[in-house]
Amino acid sequence: MARVPLRLRIASSGQCPTSTRSHIEAGGHPLVIDEPPERGGSGQGATPLEVLMSSLVGCTNIISHRIAKQLDIDIDSMTVEVVADLDTRVLSGEKTEVAFPEVRVDVNVVSGSAPEEFVALRERLERTCPVSVLFIQAGTRIVHNWTVTPPAS
Repeated sequence: MARVPLRLRIASSGQCPTSTRSHIEAGGHPLVIDEPPERGGSGQGATPLEVLMSSLVGCTNIISHRIAKQLDIDIDSMTVEVVADLDTRVLSGEKTEVAFPEVRVDVNVVSGSAPEEFVALRERLERTCPVSVLFIQAGTRIVHNWTVTPPAS
């Protein structure tokens, strides 16, 4: 088994042509981050907070599939929706205990495996998805709602 390094460097860079828009290069892929027009942007990309929540969607997908493979759990298809509550006082610099008090992660899976098998997967996911771990360490309560549906026959 390959040894996993203790640290893995993650980097991205960006050009900032306006006060709200950033053209990011991440892993060799372009990404535009912007604000909507009502907040002074041009709406040419997702907001920074939408990108943050999208990271949780992606991490949930990737890590869930890795764990499912390890546990021999079948996943035919998966959708993930993340909804977060931001304490908007943080935007004005007010002291808050937690920027995101709660994040809800709704996962819908089509699987031939029994729904009970996903309990162990979900528990391991909460400990091994780096984005989830980051939120939890910051004091965010993550609420996972998993729905497992058998494949159509």
